[in-house]
Amino acid sequence: MVYKEERQNTSCHQRFCKSGGAVLRMKFSGENRHYRKTKAFPNFTPMKKIIIIFSLFFNFTLYAQENISKLNYAKTEIPVPENCVAKSEYEIIDCNGFSAQWLFFNDEMIKQKINEQFQAQIEEQFEYKKKKNIEFTSQNQKFKGIKYELKNGTYRIIGFGRINDIPLLLNLGFEKDPNDNKRLTEFEKNFIKLK
Repeated sequence: MVYKEERQNTSCHQRFCKSGGAVLRMKFSGENRHYRKTKAFPNFTPMKKIIIIFSLFFNFTLYAQENISKLNYAKTEIPVPENCVAKSEYEIIDCNGFSAQWLFFNDEMIKQKINEQFQAQIEEQFEYKKKKNIEFTSQNQKFKGIKYELKNGTYRIIGFGRINDIPLLLNLGFEKDPNDNKRLTEFEKNFIKLK
């Protein structure tokens, strides 16, 4: 294997402009392979850079998932209970039979009824026996939504409202019928209180 470094000046070609970067030419079994050195990692080949970036991303993702201790519910911080894992700051899955996720919207999206389109798309994913319109509060704000009794025996509530003047669509899942506030845990009451 022979390493040879040379300076290469190239002129602009389509989107690419003049570069005074060093090119490393490697002779490998009679082949010429070119690896451009960059300022960020001058001694790494492109493959090494990709491996490093994926490793950093993977480690960061694991670290982020393990350390989410608070949910961001429209500028309201809600602590994640013990033995529950948040998938992100905006979603908690299977916390003792309860799940919650929410989407924020802006006023322009509401005018275009994008929130209603999202709600319809979510409903299409459900296999339900019954559904009924309900009203409830979330963080003491009025919400309107639909309660679904799914064929697998679980329940879903999809609701829309505003919290801290932020429009949001709320998707809640329950193992048992949430027909009474007494059946809700304190954590669940952060998201819903029935009327």
